[in-house]
Amino acid sequence: MIAQDAANTLNAYSKLEEAAAEMPRSLRDALAEAAERVAPGMKSQEVANTLNAFSKLEEAAAEMPRSLRGALAEAAERVAPGMKPQEVAITLNAYSKLEWLDEIGLLLTSTRCPVETHLTATTSV
Repeated sequence: MIAQDAANTLNAYSKLEEAAAEMPRSLRDALAEAAERVAPGMKSQEVANTLNAFSKLEEAAAEMPRSLRGALAEAAERVAPGMKPQEVAITLNAYSKLEWLDEIGLLLTSTRCPVETHLTATTSV
C-alpha cells in the first residue's frame, strides 16, 4: 500500500459512519500500520487526508499507537512549508478534533507558514 492508498482508504471509512463504527480491530490495526509505514514518504495532501480521516474515526484515533502519532507529526512537520492553504486548514482542524493542539506548533513555526505566504500573495496590490 502506498501513501495515497492508505490516506484514501482511511478517508473512505471515515465517511461511512456505520462501516467505520463496525470496522474490525484487525482492519484498524492494519490501516494504522500501513499509515505508519508510508508516513515518511507522504505528500502534504496525504498527510492532511490521513489526519483528517483519523479525526473522524474516533475509536481508531483513541487506539492509535504513539509511534503512528509521531510518524504523522514528523510527516506534517516535513511537508508543512509546502502545504497549500486548504491542506493547512484540514491539518489544523484534524489536530483540533484529535486534541493534539500541544503538537501544532510544528506547523506554525515552519520557516514560512503556507497560510501567511498565501495571504501575502493574495493581498498584495
